[in-house]
Amino acid sequence: MIGTLDYQVIEKFKEFQNKSGKYSDLIIENIKFEKSFPFNDDENIILIGSKNIASHEELDQINDKDGLPVYDASSNINTYVNEHKFPNQIFEVENNNNPDISFASEGNSSAGTNFIIHENKYFVNNHRTVIKFTGKYYSKYVYYNIFKMKEKYGFKRGYTPSQKELKRLEIMIPIPKDYNVKYKSFDIQKAIVEFLEFWKINYTDIFRHTVSHQKPIIEKIRKALVSATLRYDKTMVNSFDEFASNKGFNLKLNEIKFENSTLGNIIDLIGGDRITKKINSGTIYPVYGGGDVSFKTDTYNRENEYVIGRFAISETCVRFVNKKFHLLDSGFTFKIKDHLEEILEKNFIGYFLLSIQPKIYACAKGSGQKNLDTNLFNKIEFSFPKDKNIQFLLVEFWEMILNNIVERFIKFNNIERLTDKVDEAFLYRTFSKIEWSEE
Repeated sequence: MIGTLDYQVIEKFKEFQNKSGKYSDLIIENIKFEKSFPFNDDENIILIGSKNIASHEELDQINDKDGLPVYDASSNINTYVNEHKFPNQIFEVENNNNPDISFASEGNSSAGTNFIIHENKYFVNNHRTVIKFTGKYYSKYVYYNIFKMKEKYGFKRGYTPSQKELKRLEIMIPIPKDYNVKYKSFDIQKAIVEFLEFWKINYTDIFRHTVSHQKPIIEKIRKALVSATLRYDKTMVNSFDEFASNKGFNLKLNEIKFENSTLGNIIDLIGGDRITKKINSGTIYPVYGGGDVSFKTDTYNRENEYVIGRFAISETCVRFVNKKFHLLDSGFTFKIKDHLEEILEKNFIGYFLLSIQPKIYACAKGSGQKNLDTNLFNKIEFSFPKDKNIQFLLVEFWEMILNNIVERFIKFNNIERLTDKVDEAFLYRTFSKIEWSEE
């Protein structure tokens, strides 16, 4: 079987030639491809079961920050080993212009993923498979063809793609045939990789870099929103004054007087029908389960997300949840102390939550962070204006900014998703849309 590139790829490659000035004498539409099964090509690809340096426990004990990083199954570098102490376990790239590749060969759902392109000397633990290449294959060309083999070949959780299994799967890639004396197959592989990376660097990565630059700035604004308001930050003062004026209020932020207190002086924690208590180091942790009758009639929005953690809220209920598991199954209810009911109505929850949410989350303890440390909770400092109308106006101001931030992050996510899809489309059309025909 002989193949040629998809016509759209050919057009984009010509555009790459014009923009970059490279490979101008390579007539890409004349390049022919043949099917190759690299994992079965013992003469040109060497598969090495990763060398067993030591067990995880031993690695912890010999960790040496002055050594080389050890790449584990999930690609997280958490151990360093001194190469002079373990000279027989070292891997070394013979040619950095055609570097080694390794990928996770076991470990829950990571098998066949977490590809790493290595340079110079490196260690891997016994959960990775190393691939070394001769001059027939350009390693990065192979990488772009196989780095998603887990999903392509349906590796299941816990599956270990041993060398024998990889050969049995007959993983195929299209490899270009020699074109002329100047452009051998290896050279054309490099040209195709440069073509793919040119569009990624000069198009999609520009959008990604913009997002990666703006995201932490917006996140910092989100986290500092309330505290910046309470300390009369100049930007907040100008924003609030304009907001209040547009709402018809003749009110300046720096004219608002805030009362300072602690949560223990403002509210009483109360329970639902199923409240349990645990005594731990003298601190009582009230635990409110998701089945409490007091929660059953509460309305909340599962997508309600604030600065730290996720909260489900109602008039007198705050439910904080474990960020990792997204379980809406724990929280607390409260009542305002009698002498403050005139200045703090039950529906001041918006001001309450937005003001102290990071500190509330810091009080979550225990398994899954489902328990509330009341000792810490009652000591949380809390500032509020006595005028309820101003409380509501501040909440409306904060929510306006937070909603704008949410919209910004939605746009960021859409940009990241679309740029990923563009990159995937380039890869798919380049390698999976080869037009095959009989010779």
